[in-house]
Amino acid sequence: MISWRDGIATLLVAAAVVIFGAFIGAWSIPAVTDAPVAVLALGAIGIANCAIGSRGITSLKDGYTGFLSLLGVAAIVIFLAGVVAAWTLAPGLLAADIVLMWVLATARHALTPARPALR
Repeated sequence: MISWRDGIATLLVAAAVVIFGAFIGAWSIPAVTDAPVAVLALGAIGIANCAIGSRGITSLKDGYTGFLSLLGVAAIVIFLAGVVAAWTLAPGLLAADIVLMWVLATARHALTPARPALR
């Protein structure tokens, strides 16, 4: 079931796309033309999305949660490479990782029926 959390996550992902667009020069935002700065901004968005999207995951036994966990680990590695080594591919990879996790999470939420209310 789609919730208000998905709406906030969508806005955050849109901000990630804008930051990546600014990094590659599609939009004129001078602050994010440097790879480490763009990666820091994208990393903040990724952390915010993780905080918004987490719903008390208690097990990594299902394939979905395990795969999203791998994407999260990849995001951390990309983040570190982008900030520490100023890797110019990092902003694109991190933005793609964020968008992919958002697509998968939103699709799962849309396809999962609402839980019955506790009484």
